[in-house]
Amino acid sequence: MLDLDKLNKISTPDTIWRKDATYRQENRDWLQKSAKVALIVLRALKDQSINQKDLAELMGVKPQQVNKIVKGKENLTLETICKLENALNVKIAEINIPFTTEFVVESIPTKKQDIKHISTIIPFKYPIYDFELTESICDFRDAV
Repeated sequence: MLDLDKLNKISTPDTIWRKDATYRQENRDWLQKSAKVALIVLRALKDQSINQKDLAELMGVKPQQVNKIVKGKENLTLETICKLENALNVKIAEINIPFTTEFVVESIPTKKQDIKHISTIIPFKYPIYDFELTESICDFRDAV
C-alpha cells in the first residue's frame, strides 16, 4: 500500500475551516464589537460578584443567551444591549447622532413699531438613511 493510500485511509474528511474563516472575515466588524461587549460584561460580572445565571435572571433571558454573549460571538440587538446595561448598571454602547443648530438673525429691530421683517436662518444637519449628514437651510420669514 502506498503512503498516499494510507494517508487517505486515516485522514478525516474535509473540515469547514475555510467556511469559518470566510464567515469571520465577512463579519469582522460586528464580531470585534461583540468581543469588546463580552469583555465589558465579564469585567462587570467579576467586579459585582455576579454569575452568568444571576445576570440571566436580571435580564429576563435564559442562561444560554448570557453564555453566548460572554463568548463574544453574538450579534447583539439594541434591546439586548439595553438589558445588559440596566442589569449591570454599566454603559456599553452610546449612539451619537450629531445635531447642530445655529441661529443667525439678519436684523434686530430696536423698536416694536419697526418690526417689519425678521429673517431667521437656521442651518441644521440631520441624518439620512446611511447616517451621512446633509446640511439644510430653513428660512423663516415674516415671523411677526
